Amino acid sequence: MLTIDILNSHPVKVLKKEISKTNIKGYSKLRKNEIIELMLKNKERFNHIKKKGDIAKQPKKIKIIRKPKIEVPKITITEPEPEKRKVFSRGGRFFKPKDPKSKLPPIPKFTGKIKLPKEEPKKQDFKFDKKNITIETKKYGSITKYEIEYYDENENTYIELTLRKGINNLLFLEHLSSQFDKDLPRAKKGYTRAMLCNLINMLLNKKMVTNRTKFGLIAGDIGGITGKFEKNHNIKNLTKMYESMGFKKVRGAVDEEQKLESNVGTVLKWCMGKYKL
Repeated sequence: MLTIDILNSHPVKVLKKEISKTNIKGYSKLRKNEIIELMLKNKERFNHIKKKGDIAKQPKKIKIIRKPKIEVPKITITEPEPEKRKVFSRGGRFFKPKDPKSKLPPIPKFTGKIKLPKEEPKKQDFKFDKKNITIETKKYGSITKYEIEYYDENENTYIELTLRKGINNLLFLEHLSSQFDKDLPRAKKGYTRAMLCNLINMLLNKKMVTNRTKFGLIAGDIGGITGKFEKNHNIKNLTKMYESMGFKKVRGAVDEEQKLESNVGTVLKWCMGKYKL
């Protein structure tokens, strides 16, 4: 028999897929608790769903990063020996000519610090699995709306993008979570943003967007399961993070929210310098 516990054991993505197999409509924007209520009202259609087994919490792996040893190159300077000249006599007096000045530049004083050329940071390489992607298309007259979702259950990562194509194309980041299920550990550092970069690159390759397509988001309005603003999010830190990716502040921000805007080409330029796409 279908119960709340059975439905709660499955992620939102699985529940939405089950509803999509029926003729029920208007569920795409519902939260998890609202989706569960809707499914309980139609129990006879979902009696085949069974409780998912408990997922054992995986202990976090501790990585020990060792700094490479810097070898200081030995500097040896060789100077040509001065030419041996004979002692000349002038006016009955003998004199020795002065040694010729060295043509080498003067040796700079050693200050105790040697500046080495900066090495380019290594690009992170994460596996991008297209099986985790779902795209839903909706049409409103001359406007086509795409809802793109990426959910990786193993890494506990969830990303949601909406693409509006019409007179003015707009790509918007609805959700970005590296800990979609709060009871499970977070994704690897850099994994969630790497998957976002791969999603944008995929849309560009499919010619769904161009480098000039506007890309927007609201810092502080990107939540996890609930989709609400979480108080533990620091708006200043979030804004700095997105600004480093190429986003810029937009005037007219309200409390606990900061609108940011960029374009696909600018964000992808940052992605290519950070990750292997």
